[in-house]
Amino acid sequence: MHNNLKNSIDLSSGIPTSIDTPLFTRWKYHNYLNGIYICIADPMLQINRKLPLNEPTWYYGYQDKDIFKSIKLLIEKISHIYNIDSKNITILGSSSGGFAAMYLGCILNNINVIALSPQLAPKLWSTSSNFENINKCNLHDSQNNKNDVSQLLQATNTAFFIVFNDVSTKDVQQINY
Repeated sequence: MHNNLKNSIDLSSGIPTSIDTPLFTRWKYHNYLNGIYICIADPMLQINRKLPLNEPTWYYGYQDKDIFKSIKLLIEKISHIYNIDSKNITILGSSSGGFAAMYLGCILNNINVIALSPQLAPKLWSTSSNFENINKCNLHDSQNNKNDVSQLLQATNTAFFIVFNDVSTKDVQQINY
């Protein structure tokens, strides 16, 4: 922990580089964020070993397991133990982790989110049909808020800082969606 703890929780997402070892590409950011810094890898490859290693899984979960609910409960417990106001919680993620950060920002409400090139709607991703087949889910179901985080943005008091790369065709596709 930091010597000058300002009662904040900073959450960073991880990229699965192997089934057992995630890569936390943003872990060095803890030098700029003064608080408790937690890195949480997307557990989908542990949950379903049929999922390909180099494809996004969006912390999606499956029918009986809501990963976002588990992470939300963890953050709420830590913030309660350390008496951290929700306004001092920042979630950071990029790409599919950016999607997860934004979704968590919507369900936690009144926090801060930094999303770098987030995948706003997993169904737009080129590998989405493969993910649906393996994970037995429907990324096109409009009743499931996990399928399109943009639908939730208007109903939250969370502050979002979102960065897209306008020379990336995948980012432009997400922006134009």
